[in-house]
Amino acid sequence: MSPFEVHQTWQRRISVKIVDLQFEESVYTYIKPFHIANNIASEKTNITVSLVTDSGITGRGEASPSFRVNGECVPALMALRSQILQAIKGMDAMNYLQVFDVLDRFSMTSSSLKMAVQYATVDAICQRLDMAPFQFFGGREESVETDKTVSIGTLEDTLADVGEIVGEGFDIVKIKVGEDLRSDIERVVSVSDRFRNISLIVDANTGYTAKEAIVFADAVYREGFRA
Repeated sequence: MSPFEVHQTWQRRISVKIVDLQFEESVYTYIKPFHIANNIASEKTNITVSLVTDSGITGRGEASPSFRVNGECVPALMALRSQILQAIKGMDAMNYLQVFDVLDRFSMTSSSLKMAVQYATVDAICQRLDMAPFQFFGGREESVETDKTVSIGTLEDTLADVGEIVGEGFDIVKIKVGEDLRSDIERVVSVSDRFRNISLIVDANTGYTAKEAIVFADAVYREGFRA
């Protein structure tokens, strides 16, 4: 039997047909207000995507839309459910690249929602094959190191927040900046001086002009900042 015939046989034996698509708003309330450049938020609304298949498996994904970043808003994305379902209903999730192509043709925008449907598709496949998503994508690493973020605040609040995060075991901390250049430099340099065994990421969320970004980078590196 040729490799092509083996592949065709495998496809006939394993099929995960898409029969429904469900969207649900998920509201997350922050422990304290989250302050980034030119914005303060107390909660975040995401969209949980459930991709239902004929085998009883439901794959799940989640979209985190941001009007500021990519022009997405929750009501507009929720309204796309029936159109997306019509486009992919009856397709075999095992042929996931075909599903992805349909999603790309459906919309060149709505990136977070497309990602959520794509991940729900992969999740359904992984459940059917009894494997974790990281194995599906190659399995090179069994864990991924991530960071935790400190929002814009006073120097005292920033140092306290970073200390709490380090105490939780994080080795990478992201510091939000972008509203007050002088204060930002002081906060970042102070954190770098006090917490020497962690890696720092700085995120201005488009709050700086190009000139301000250069001034910031020059100032913190002159003070011995370590990324």
